[in-house]
Amino acid sequence: MHETARILAYGLLGAASPTVLLATLVVLGSGRGRATGTAFMAAFVLGTSVAFAVGLFVGNTIPLTHKGGFDVATFLELAAGVALLVIALRFRPPHEPREPGSTAAAEARLARFAHLKPAASFGIGFPLGIGAKRLGITLFAAATVSFGGLTPAEDAGLGVLYVVVASLTVWVPVLGYLMLGTGADDFVARSRAWIAANDRKLTFISALVLGVFLLADGLFRGLS
Repeated sequence: MHETARILAYGLLGAASPTVLLATLVVLGSGRGRATGTAFMAAFVLGTSVAFAVGLFVGNTIPLTHKGGFDVATFLELAAGVALLVIALRFRPPHEPREPGSTAAAEARLARFAHLKPAASFGIGFPLGIGAKRLGITLFAAATVSFGGLTPAEDAGLGVLYVVVASLTVWVPVLGYLMLGTGADDFVARSRAWIAANDRKLTFISALVLGVFLLADGLFRGLS
């Protein structure tokens, strides 16, 4: 499978984060949604870009000899697929009812984002764009590009593609809010409540679909 399809898969995996989407909606739900949302989006995209650039640089410094079969990128893809299926197994239905107040507690932890100024929103968006879980996904994507034997222009193009796709759960809501303004406040509030109540279901679906995809593609590439 072409590297572009793999980068799209990694990007979707990076974007499939209910927590990131929920944080974005909380920021937009503040009284200064346009300013704080724009700062949050810029910082998040910058953080993801920096993480990918570092991973790509490190990957390009590793000597690579490939004569077919299971190379480093294939093993990374298989490892990511297995990890995702483990996550899907953990979050598989039926889901036990949440403990009383657990959703409210999660909302309360994110509620502090709603009162941030743009500068503080930028300061939070940057590390969130790197993230702990996202960092591993970003490094997998960067390794796929660096081990692909592509030209620098192709590396850069795939890097841009990854950042755009991996950040879509941030820039799509923010750009939508910039166009609609406060008229979208009710929709943002309803979406935030729904995501908070269904985050485990969303995690299960995304992890299962992308895990199967990466595992199947890794086996196909390694055995072909």
